[in-house]
Amino acid sequence: MSTQPISHIPDWRSLAVAAILLLAPWVFHYTSWMATLATTFSAAILLLLSAVAFAEIDDSEAPEYFIVGVWLVVSPWILGFWPDSPALLVHLLFGGGLIAFAAWEIWGASASRR
Repeated sequence: MSTQPISHIPDWRSLAVAAILLLAPWVFHYTSWMATLATTFSAAILLLLSAVAFAEIDDSEAPEYFIVGVWLVVSPWILGFWPDSPALLVHLLFGGGLIAFAAWEIWGASASRR
């Protein structure tokens, strides 16, 4: 039985985050259709990034995760669904988590090149 390389652990995490985001509008009872659309769109992008990572098409998905995280954080205000508290909370928590994860990966990659 072969073990999966450690480099694929983040890919599983992003896949899990995408699955949670896909379910979030119904689990947390979003009141805004735009929030549901934004969350679903972000989950679809994360699924695509996970597929790219599993296929090993790109060596580093961290910058893309960072961009998705920033989008999740700012989208409630850009798209106007910030009054929807559950959606706002989900976007801030998951967006902040993606930003932190991506920053950690980028920092680790730059430190290993030295």
